[in-house]
Amino acid sequence: MELVDTHEITLEPVLYRKPSFDFPLGIFSPLERAVLEKKAKVTICQHPEKTSRQKHRGENFYVAYIAYKKDFLALNPGPLPLNLSSLEITVREDCWVTPEPMTPAEILRRFPEEILHDLRFLNRDDFLKDFPFSWKGNPRDIYIHPSAVVDSPVFINAEDGPVVLDSGVRVSAFSYLKGPLYIGQKSRIDHVTLESCRIGIQNRLGGEVADSWFGNFSNKHHEGFVGHSIIGDWVNLGALTTTSDLKNNYGKIRLEYDGQKLDTGEIKFGSIIGDFVKTSIGTMLNTGTIISPGSLIMGGSSERKYYPPFFWGAASGGTYRLDKFLADTEKIMARRDQRLHPLERQAIESIHPEGESKI
Repeated sequence: MELVDTHEITLEPVLYRKPSFDFPLGIFSPLERAVLEKKAKVTICQHPEKTSRQKHRGENFYVAYIAYKKDFLALNPGPLPLNLSSLEITVREDCWVTPEPMTPAEILRRFPEEILHDLRFLNRDDFLKDFPFSWKGNPRDIYIHPSAVVDSPVFINAEDGPVVLDSGVRVSAFSYLKGPLYIGQKSRIDHVTLESCRIGIQNRLGGEVADSWFGNFSNKHHEGFVGHSIIGDWVNLGALTTTSDLKNNYGKIRLEYDGQKLDTGEIKFGSIIGDFVKTSIGTMLNTGTIISPGSLIMGGSSERKYYPPFFWGAASGGTYRLDKFLADTEKIMARRDQRLHPLERQAIESIHPEGESKI
């Protein structure tokens, strides 16, 4: 059987390290679903009209990526075993490719449905049947792993969709969780209002978060609002960082990326925040803001809608020097018992601006 990687995702400035077959819209990515379904072959459609960065992704890249994924799973084993050893990678240019890429707005529309579909891989008997907290909805739509810790009082609402707390999740008292919602293993949820989100592993969340997608190892641990947003890996949002997701005139929100404009078709859309981005306390982000990987944003409110890779500053700024960024990143990752993989370092170096840094 084959898993054909046919759906291109237009999030190159954000999740640049993940090919689309390993982008988890729901609980699992297409690659992880293929392994759980015991498929043995991955066929990559190398479309001749793909972007220049994707064109060079031959079989060697995907073999290297599977090696990276194995190393990642060794450091972060999930509740379900994923054996990648038997996967075969083939790159072709003669297979069908989805003509339209998956847009950021489509990702936010689809992840609640994908969470629901991924429940088929979970054995309901492996999760708690009696809950030490208040709840609403069908109890069979509430999946609490036995190793998860939920303090009291906590209220979980599964009326509009399932709520899944994976292994090692900790939820502190006075939190409100509303489905559809997935929270990945070892995430910490403290004093939070959390509605309709997909949260990856080892995130730390507080304040108010709604209708958003989070990668892995990201922090939004303080007061502030994140809504209708896509947040990458290793993001740290300073206290009171807030995303606007609705214009005053209720107009459709447009994104700006590297001089190009993209209509989301939505009246609600927050921010796209790339991997390894940091924001200072009190940062206010306008509707449709894109912050590219490696940036450090400071200075409160800004009218700017697009920040290029490794931006350092406020409305204007310099460049986060590569050697300093790598040293800071190694230090940050070590706090979570992680390390910068050679494939990640290669990806970071490939998008860092050329020329002399201003910082």
